[in-house]
Amino acid sequence: AGRRKVSARPARGQKEMIGQERQIPTIVGDKRTRKEKFVMLYKSSKFTQTYPENFTITLGEGFCVEINTMGNSEDIKLGSVQETLLLPLWGRAVETQKPEPLLVDEKAVSIINSIPYDFSVIAENVPGISRLSWIARSIYFDNKIKAFTDRFPEAVIVNVGCGLDTTFDRVDNGILRWFDLDLPDVIELRRKYIAESDRRHFISGSVLDTGWYDAIGEKKKVMLLIAGVLYYFEEGVVKDLFNEFHTRLPGTEIIFDYASPRGISVSNKVVLKKGGMDRSATLKWGIKNIMELEQWAGYIRVISHEPMYKAFKKNYPFLHRVGMSLTDALKIMSLAHVRLNG
Repeated sequence: AGRRKVSARPARGQKEMIGQERQIPTIVGDKRTRKEKFVMLYKSSKFTQTYPENFTITLGEGFCVEINTMGNSEDIKLGSVQETLLLPLWGRAVETQKPEPLLVDEKAVSIINSIPYDFSVIAENVPGISRLSWIARSIYFDNKIKAFTDRFPEAVIVNVGCGLDTTFDRVDNGILRWFDLDLPDVIELRRKYIAESDRRHFISGSVLDTGWYDAIGEKKKVMLLIAGVLYYFEEGVVKDLFNEFHTRLPGTEIIFDYASPRGISVSNKVVLKKGGMDRSATLKWGIKNIMELEQWAGYIRVISHEPMYKAFKKNYPFLHRVGMSLTDALKIMSLAHVRLNG
């Protein structure tokens, strides 16, 4: 009495782990109450572990769970759209702790372990292919930014709708200037986990406002990173944004993700609702053919675009590749790089 034993099936190549002395690397916060935090490993392992009776453990396929006490932390409070910033954060943390990760984001792991938020609904309901899309997106953006700063080492990068993103830490060349832009409640949360520096600055406000253009100073050699943002707007708003970008930042380059109309429907049903997000945080803008952007205005040039998993699926087993190939064929989610010619 007073203690509970939990076992998981063995994974190939994993050794048995017994007792509480063994430190298990953490990945995903799975907090059932405000006083408990469950940390989920994204890899199967064989272990026998005992915990105090007042703790609860949930095991899913390919997962084992370690429990850490959280104390009396208050849940974070965000708007419905801002709350979705937690999805890619969680996804990057999961990927980081895989045996052979394609993306390493130790900061995401650190934040997940510290943030007072119950990730259990996300962990249990968000499909694996959706989680992998956040990794594919991050890798694509990292590569695009590195290529841009190879051409313009002192470039200005603006991370629009930054959330708790840590791209700067992965791509910093030591001389670029970086601005993280998001709504006030997100920036307030961000300051608790991520520090500013002389080359990394936070801007509190909406991308629809105009004050941030003056805040970044330099208007040349600018790249806008817009991840998981544009499809929350109606198409008319997206068009207005591109016009504003062109007027105030002529020649800027933009990297972003986008969805087809079918992708909008799938994402709203599968990711947001099953992931426990507020239903008002639904996606809106979808586009069948990204080349249509060039018809919006003569200054828009689509430099490149590709399905979400095109350069990514080769790293996964056959069954995973089948799902990714189907998703790409249906153009559910894609990635694009455009230039707004001056």
